[in-house]
Amino acid sequence: MYTLKELEFLEQKTMEEEAINSIADEKEVKIDGSLTYEARIEQYFEQSKNPYFFRHKKIKVQTKFIDTKETLEDIIAELLVFLKREAEDCG
Repeated sequence: MYTLKELEFLEQKTMEEEAINSIADEKEVKIDGSLTYEARIEQYFEQSKNPYFFRHKKIKVQTKFIDTKETLEDIIAELLVFLKREAEDCG
């Protein structure tokens, strides 16, 4: 597990500073959904090379963590609904 000082250092890194091969591929990180929230976070931190970055194939993605009960899936679903409505309004 990372110390608070290590996490603060990792959080300050930029996309340009992170080499593509130093970032964990999303397919390499496996999280057990039956674990508690805290245990899932710990499992993610243990498997990721930098918990603020992951990659999808050759695309680097930077993440931010917030204290909320809303999941990434919830946020993406809301985004897709918004984009669909925008496309319908334009077309």
